[in-house]
Formats: sequence, C-alpha cells, structure tokens
Amino acid sequence: MSESVKDTEGNKEVENREFLDNYVAGSSLAAVDAKMAELDKMFKNLMSSAGRALAFHLGEMPQPEPSPTSLITDATLDAIASHLKTCKNVIVLTGAGISTSAGIPDFRTPGTGVYDNVQQYLDKYQLQSAQKLFSFELFQEDPEPFYALAREMKYPNENVKPTIAHHFIKLLSDKGAC
Repeated sequence: MSESVKDTEGNKEVENREFLDNYVAGSSLAAVDAKMAELDKMFKNLMSSAGRALAFHLGEMPQPEPSPTSLITDATLDAIASHLKTCKNVIVLTGAGISTSAGIPDFRTPGTGVYDNVQQYLDKYQLQSAQKLFSFELFQEDPEPFYALAREMKYPNENVKPTIAHHFIKLLSDKGAC
C-alpha cells in the first residue's frame, strides 16, 4: 500500500512519489539545494540545543548562552518540551546505542558487539563477513542464517526492558508527533 501526503498547498492527498516529482519538477535545483541547506542548518541548531540541554540537565556543563540562530533559546528540558509542543512533526534519529543499556548488544563494539560474536554462523554458513549475515540479499536467498542467530539471541525477552530513550520515542508517537 502506497502512502500519501498533502500536496504543497495542503488541500489534496497525493502519492509520495507524485508529491516528490511535483516538488522537484516545480523547483530549480538551486531552490531545492537552498531548502535542503536550510533544513540542515535547522537540524544542526536543534541537535546542538538539545545536546546542550541534556548535558546541562545531567550536570555536565553550565547553562550555555543561546546562539542567535538557535531554535531553542534556553538549554533546559522544559525549553525542549516547549519547543516540541510547537512542532507539527518530529523526526527521531537514533542508533543501536539507545538499546545497549537495555542489554541488547550493538553491532560494532569490540568484544561485545554482534559482529564480534557470530563467527560460528560465518563458519557454518560459509559467509565472508558478519555484515553479510545481516544483508538483505542473503536473507532473500536463504533466511536461515539470520533466523538461526535470532533464535539464539532470543530477543525480545523478559530481561530486556525499554530504556528512557525508547519511552521518549513512544511518548512522541502516542502524542501523534512521529
């Protein structure tokens, strides 16, 4: 099923592909590049503000002065929460690190990462690398190596509990922000 979005005027549903084609076709490459640069700057400012607020909250740094281009003027969790209330949509970018404190290993940490602990599967299925074990191409060809590892890892299980980051993402989703 294809997803749809409002068109640029917000008054009719269009397929995502149609929306993107119309957006790009109706704009010069310079305009698209300028918009992407603007979004990139906004994202960097927001992430910088959020990082400063978290460090301040954790007591790792003093209250910083807001930058003139910052979307969040006060580096506190309350300021971030207030700003989030003004947002129509929120994108959350994370990595495996949000799950490691829950007991789920990441992929690359030497010694404990998944890539360092799959040699038996590489040998058994004659794979050249740990990354190959997780490749979509191998899964399409033969899903058994992936399923064998998943059965051994037994995730999720009763010992794995969501972290505060997981709860925060769920809260955003429950509030309709994601």
